[in-house]
Amino acid sequence: MTMKTDIAIISNGNNGLIYRCLLSISSHIAGCELGTIALAWNGDKKELDKVKKYADGLNLQLKAIETPYHFSKNNNKLVDELCGSEYIMFLNDDVELKDNFAYQAMNILGHHDVGFVGCKLVRQNNTIQHAGVIAFVDEAGNLIGPAHYLYDHKDSKDIPDFTPLAVTGACMMCRRELFNALGGFNEEYDEGFQDFELCLKAVMENKTNICLNSCSQLHDESATRNPKVLPKDSETLSTFWRKSIPKLMKSSSRSCIGIVERK
Repeated sequence: MTMKTDIAIISNGNNGLIYRCLLSISSHIAGCELGTIALAWNGDKKELDKVKKYADGLNLQLKAIETPYHFSKNNNKLVDELCGSEYIMFLNDDVELKDNFAYQAMNILGHHDVGFVGCKLVRQNNTIQHAGVIAFVDEAGNLIGPAHYLYDHKDSKDIPDFTPLAVTGACMMCRRELFNALGGFNEEYDEGFQDFELCLKAVMENKTNICLNSCSQLHDESATRNPKVLPKDSETLSTFWRKSIPKLMKSSSRSCIGIVERK
């Protein structure tokens, strides 16, 4: 059975990364029926015309909206206005697909206890940039961070189907129905953490998030957005996290393995 997915991308056209991203999509979408490439563009209008022609040459159905950059607002708008398929892949334009992650993720998403599916992202030097997020919670407080740092992993292929609390929105897939049911990305965040909050909401609904560490994509980290963590975003996340812990402790999600030393 062929499964259909749309892909939501935000791009400002910097360094021409969108061309590399689109080429990688056309090369690694085997087994999936690709619907719309939904693009939120905040770059030069003439460049967007070139991007559309390039996508046509790759036989990709690209639809674009021109809008100022805002990760949450842009992606919510793309899903609401341009995406109609059962599945959605959220993909940064600074990610280059290297394998059949989409096909594997869509097979897993057929299980309705699954929330979001992500994968391992690596830098140009092949070091891990992201492989899921976990948290330590104990009487002394809590610490949220990348699984490969907190677990001191040089690589994480030893746990190919890791179930962390969250995966990164730079490259993750979900059912459109679930995304809408959870309210989409929280638009109070200006730069980061909205993907983490959304994944937590899925866990509180007893959904399990999965990081396919056997799948590995190239990520030129923060080439699309401001890499700095904004104090406002940190405070928004901290407030949400404190309120979420009691609900997370009651969740039956397998992603609660991502909360270490639960009380």
